[in-house]
Amino acid sequence: RTGSDLRYFTRAGNMWSGDVIPGAVNDDLSLEGAASSRDGNVYALVASDVSHATLDSRASSGGWSSGTSLAVDTVSATGLAVDADGLPYMIGWGTDGASFVLVAGNASPVTFGGPSSYENGLTVAIAGASGKPKSPMVFLPGGNALLALYALGSPNKNRSIGGATSSTCSAFTLGFTCDDCQVGAQCDSYSDQIGAFAAATTDDGTVWLAYLATSVDTQSVVELHNDPILPLGCACDTSTQSTTAQSAALVVEPLGASGQDTGISMRFPLSTSSDAVGVALAANGAKLHVFVNEISKIDHTVIDTSKIPKRPF
Repeated sequence: RTGSDLRYFTRAGNMWSGDVIPGAVNDDLSLEGAASSRDGNVYALVASDVSHATLDSRASSGGWSSGTSLAVDTVSATGLAVDADGLPYMIGWGTDGASFVLVAGNASPVTFGGPSSYENGLTVAIAGASGKPKSPMVFLPGGNALLALYALGSPNKNRSIGGATSSTCSAFTLGFTCDDCQVGAQCDSYSDQIGAFAAATTDDGTVWLAYLATSVDTQSVVELHNDPILPLGCACDTSTQSTTAQSAALVVEPLGASGQDTGISMRFPLSTSSDAVGVALAANGAKLHVFVNEISKIDHTVIDTSKIPKRPF
């Protein structure tokens, strides 16, 4: 942003020049997303107000033009991605507060069912190689330290990602008597809490997800409750005593064409808590470029996905 303008800058030799993105000449406007196609076209998704976003485009030869307007809640989140054939997809949380709105290129908007509740933050990626069917995938915070994945299409497949857990604690029980309740016993539960995340598509059409996970140890103690309100007489449950972040890691994994789990996951230890870092992901051919911001430095890792054993996903 320069003053009240949003500008796109290019470099020729040692000289930089900036083009004003059309329509983005208001201090209240914001750049919601940017992406480029293999043929050099550039796309910018600009929030024109709290309920509309506009897709602007710049041809590889230069010159911006304003395109499709999308009626979405820009305060919550919008997303932009370009598929392997150069078609832009823009998506947002609908103003009805209950669904996603998707526009592919100049096609008419399509509405898909969304979550019952929504948290800010949205990332979109398009599965499918050049010339093949495409499947837009939307990632957003899913609550309880999980990611929610919406693979938009027919059928619409939704699932949670991450949040691996293990526990030495017994399950909650109700009964007439609780003689087996080990009152005072200590137990531990371990879970991954997901922080920042990003997605990108390699040339074979596979969507890859990168997210930051903090392993959290929750220490609990077993308690017995005798409450006349309970119809069965007693309850044996655990009470949390302390919660400690043990370690942080970068997790990178591919997704199936419909968002299904592939069974492949790579985990890279980090030196700091994932609450304090950010992640970005870009694909170039079969290679993934992963950037992790660890407060005082930015690490860049290249993963050659062609070296990973193939599975039928």
